[in-house]
Parts: sequence; C-alpha cells; structure tokens
Amino acid sequence: MVRNNSTRIALLFAVMYVVSVFMPMLLYAGDLKIHIQYPAKNQRIPAVDSTFIFGMVTPGADLQVNGIDVPVHKDGGFLAFVDISPGEFVFILEAKLNGQDVTLNWPVVVADRYRVVPPDSLAILNAHRLPSVYQELVPGDLFEVSFRGTPGGIASFSIDGVISDVPMSETGISFGNWWGKEVFGEGGDDDSIVAAGIYHGSLYLPDSANVDSARVIFTLKVPVEQIGET
Repeated sequence: MVRNNSTRIALLFAVMYVVSVFMPMLLYAGDLKIHIQYPAKNQRIPAVDSTFIFGMVTPGADLQVNGIDVPVHKDGGFLAFVDISPGEFVFILEAKLNGQDVTLNWPVVVADRYRVVPPDSLAILNAHRLPSVYQELVPGDLFEVSFRGTPGGIASFSIDGVISDVPMSETGISFGNWWGKEVFGEGGDDDSIVAAGIYHGSLYLPDSANVDSARVIFTLKVPVEQIGET
C-alpha cells in the first residue's frame, strides 16, 4: 500500500507534535540545541533525490538546513524537504538565537540509483561488477561475484585455470526503508523499489585452485525472442 502525499504530510505534522510534547526539557533550558528525529545518524537512505528531515530546535531560533531557511514552529518543531545526492551525504543544520550559533553535522548514506538495463538489450555493466579490485584468496575461501545486466537471463562465471561455468542467480535489491517505518516502527508503510537484473554467484575455492593470478569471466545469455533481432 502506498500513502498519498496528504496522508504523509498529516503523519509528519503528527510526528512533529509528538516530538514537541515529549522532547526533553533541555531544549528549553537556555543553551541553543538541535535534536534530529529523522533520519537517524548514519542511516542508509533509499535511492531517492530528496528526503525529509525533522526534529526540534530551541524555540525562537532561526534555522537553516544546507543553506536553506527552515520555518520553526513556536514550540521548536521543524520540518524540511532537502535535495540529497548518492553516497555519504551530510545534513548541515545551523541555528542562531540571542547571539548564539550552533552547527550540527548529521551524516547519512544515500544508496546509488542503479542504471536500468532495458530487457530488450544485451549488456553487462562494467561499473556494477564485483569483484572490481584485486583480491588475494587461498583454497577454502569463499569467493563471491556479482554484476548488473539485462534482466531475465542465464548467467555464470568462470575463473581462468580453476573452474568454468559456475551458475549465478538473479535476485532483486529492494530500496525501501520509508521514513514512516523508521519513525512508527513495523506499522509504517514500505514504499520499496526492486531493481532487477542483478546476478550473484559464489564458490568455495577448491584445493586445486593453485594459481598466481586469474581472470574472472562473466557470461550472460538472454533468449533471442526477448531482445529481438538486431
């Protein structure tokens, strides 16, 4: 189930009311303070280009989030909708009150939106292959590989001089973790995005894997009727 925007906004204002009622009284004690209710510090954010941040600041303060002026409720609650970018992202909150200045850096990790591979093409994306760097392994170690390519195919990997045609399975990655679930617990909705065309494989290296270096070769086969004649 997906909530509409008006429902989400109503829930956000409900959250702000609860925060303003139950927030520790230290926010009212004179020293300028900022409290973040959502997102959690270092939380992993789904692959989106903007998100909510809300919480409390000492009442009467002026507040900016990443350089944008944010209205503050008379009781100190605030809500902002901020553009974000993939990777390590930092919300920078700056509050001012009666000559006091406080800056709070609030880091999160934003998932990278996977490039979509059309189902009627045939491709393996170089930027989404693992391992992507040199690894040192010995017999008995678990070797894991993955790549992003055309969905609906049959995939395998080979290691030069060690083994050939090890089957890989196609799985989806879910980008969900809607803010409501973080705030309200299991009762929140989960507006998830499932990415297809991600293939995974693994192998415990056999005792015969006695090579100085070896290439990993990926193979992807897609039915002709899926991609058509080109």
